[in-house]
Amino acid sequence: MIVTTTNTVQGRSISEYLGIVFGEEVASHGFFSGSVEGSFIKLRNNALNKMCQNAAGLGANAVVGVSIDYTSIDVTNSDDSMMVTVTGTAVRI
Repeated sequence: MIVTTTNTVQGRSISEYLGIVFGEEVASHGFFSGSVEGSFIKLRNNALNKMCQNAAGLGANAVVGVSIDYTSIDVTNSDDSMMVTVTGTAVRI
C-alpha cells in the first residue's frame, strides 16, 4: 500500500478515487509509562495500519493526501488521554 501526504503519486496516475478513509487510536495516560517517543510512534503506526486496512477494504492500493492529527482528550475528568487520527483518500493507481 502506497501512503503519501501528497495528492499524487509521482510517476503514477490515479485511475479511481474510492473515498475518505481513516484510522483512529486512543491511549490513556498510563500508556505513556515507558518511552514517550516510542509510545507516539506506536500510536501513529496503529492508526496508519487501521487506515490502510480500511483502504484495502475498498479495493485501494494507495492512500493520498494523508494527514495525521494528535489530540489530547479528557475522558474521565481526571486522566487525559491521547488520540491519533489519520485520514486520507483511498485511490486505485
